[in-house]
Amino acid sequence: MWHEYSTVKLLQYLIPASHFLFVDRLGEDEAIFHYRRGIYFVYDDGAIVGMPKPKRWETLSFADLWGMLYRSPFVKDYDEAGIFDLGEFLRDIGYVVATKRTPLAHLFTIAPRYTPDDVVEEVRMQGVSFPFALYHAVMACTRHYHESGQEVEFAIVGIDSYSLPKERLADP
Repeated sequence: MWHEYSTVKLLQYLIPASHFLFVDRLGEDEAIFHYRRGIYFVYDDGAIVGMPKPKRWETLSFADLWGMLYRSPFVKDYDEAGIFDLGEFLRDIGYVVATKRTPLAHLFTIAPRYTPDDVVEEVRMQGVSFPFALYHAVMACTRHYHESGQEVEFAIVGIDSYSLPKERLADP
């Protein structure tokens, strides 16, 4: 059974590890990462704040980067912008997930966050990487969130990954 992961944990599965900054300075439920033209700060409660990448961002210290976040006039607080859903955040930053063929199949179970026994959908994907399958499960949660009129948050409450039989791996 899949236990509910933090926003940081899900992002760690989706965003390449090389994009995370100051990993040794933050708790396991906090993160700073860069993606495309932005730098994003994820707080322990799952809130995300982003800003455009400053010049020479690669050379900035931890303290300098935090200082720039608080001084930048171009900060986007996703909660204040009404973006609470991880799928909506990924769309906003222009996230693109790469995939490769794998000998695995994945089954994600989706349910309302606060009533995890009320399963609404199972997302099945086979022959693709875990991040690719996870991305599609996250986007299914987003679809259900919108179908509920943004009243009910949805989460992945179960996952099963297994190897595919060799005869199913061959191209048709």
